[in-house]
Amino acid sequence: MNTIANTNGMDSMLLAKWSGRADMKQNRVYDHTSVEDRNFGLIEMQKNEVGTVNTDSAFTFQIATPRTLQELNTKTTLSMHTTEFGLCTHSYIDEPCLKYRNCLNCTEHVCIKGDEEKKKRLHDRLRKEKILWAKDKEAVSKNVTGATVWLQTRELTIKRCEQMITLLDDPNIPDGTPLSLSPSEDVTHLDLAYQKASRKRIPVIENTQRKKIEDEPHLLSPALQMDLWI
Repeated sequence: MNTIANTNGMDSMLLAKWSGRADMKQNRVYDHTSVEDRNFGLIEMQKNEVGTVNTDSAFTFQIATPRTLQELNTKTTLSMHTTEFGLCTHSYIDEPCLKYRNCLNCTEHVCIKGDEEKKKRLHDRLRKEKILWAKDKEAVSKNVTGATVWLQTRELTIKRCEQMITLLDDPNIPDGTPLSLSPSEDVTHLDLAYQKASRKRIPVIENTQRKKIEDEPHLLSPALQMDLWI
């Protein structure tokens, strides 16, 4: 959202107040504007000040102007955010990030094949996770409250990290290919907070009657079948 606001010229003071920050300088941390866009802005600034400037090196970019809800939902995936290991494709128009600093267990996170620096970070993260796994296992043996849940979460992270590294090392996948893992157990930042407080979410109550209808739609008339899926 901050990148979109900067691209469209929002004032730094207004952006800081809108984001709830105490200092305008904090805006730069959340600004992922590309080098091309920065260069274009510099050229426009020089053009206004001097009047004439060499625009041979100017970059062009397109500003999304959606007119329908479908078009808006399509445009949201065009904005990506850099992460420690790759790119985040989450649409912040819909909702904030629910997996803060838990990118490896998120289905909206992608890694780019051929990015050696970020693959190196994945190896380093895997090494640290295995060290913490050993400590979690020791805590479980000592019957520490909540240690079992943290051990299960750690094992999931290690498994997905190893799977991603295997894909990044696959010689059959060309460089530049965006890679993502299959959906995993939905562990959000809220779930981790609950685990830390030794609390659990209220389980989802399943509507057995609706599930039966969905499994056996032939029990309904054609008109009701249409209503079921609308």
